Amino acid sequence: MGLAVQWQQVEDSRANALGTWQGAGGGPTLMFNGHMDTSYSGQEPWLRNVRGFQPQAFVEDGRLYGLGISNMKGALACYVEAVRALQDADVRLRGDVLIAAVSGEIEKTQ
Repeated sequence: MGLAVQWQQVEDSRANALGTWQGAGGGPTLMFNGHMDTSYSGQEPWLRNVRGFQPQAFVEDGRLYGLGISNMKGALACYVEAVRALQDADVRLRGDVLIAAVSGEIEKTQ
């Protein structure tokens, strides 16, 4: 996709992955930011019977459900596809577009 990519080490076994699509210049940067971890294991008492929050993904009525899909991974995929759609439509923004796939969610991070 022509993104400038960067691996940003946060701590041992934890890194952010950044991709920047450079704009034409003169505009503000737009950042799409999403975390790559999941908040819950799916084994918490309040989630045990909620199928969409279990680690095992499943398809129902043509839709994909699962812990990672509902917890930012779907959004991260949409960020990438939004940039791809702009590129496919030959839209060139003045500012950069930054996709930040980050490690750690607030309540689970040091």
